[in-house]
Amino acid sequence: MTAVLLDAAERRLAVRLRVSGRGWEPCRVTAVAAGFCVVDGPAGPGLVATGAVEAVDLGGRPPPADDRPPTMDIDLAEALALMLEDRPELAVWPAAGGEPLRGELRSVGTDVVTLRDAGRTVVVPVAAIARVAILG
Repeated sequence: MTAVLLDAAERRLAVRLRVSGRGWEPCRVTAVAAGFCVVDGPAGPGLVATGAVEAVDLGGRPPPADDRPPTMDIDLAEALALMLEDRPELAVWPAAGGEPLRGELRSVGTDVVTLRDAGRTVVVPVAAIARVAILG
């Protein structure tokens, strides 16, 4: 799947990703890392866990013939930790489905992310995250 996502990013293709718990999402893949890709789509710019990508609709274009490693050596938790200083508002969709969890990014550990919204603190396992939208 990495080669397909890399090819879409390098060619700036409009694709549709079938994401666990969300269904089909039209987007452009802009970068690919170890375990996630960076996308821009209707849910806003954000991150999609590679393990949550069930399918990629290339719109009739052929898939790439080669297999390549990701271009960024960073995982999802590390990417979220890089955002921590800005304390962005996020929407986090669990891979199991359901409504997104929304809140300000407050902390990131090796395996959990903490969001704060309206006096609530929500801790989400990184392994349970399918999609993250950066809201502001």
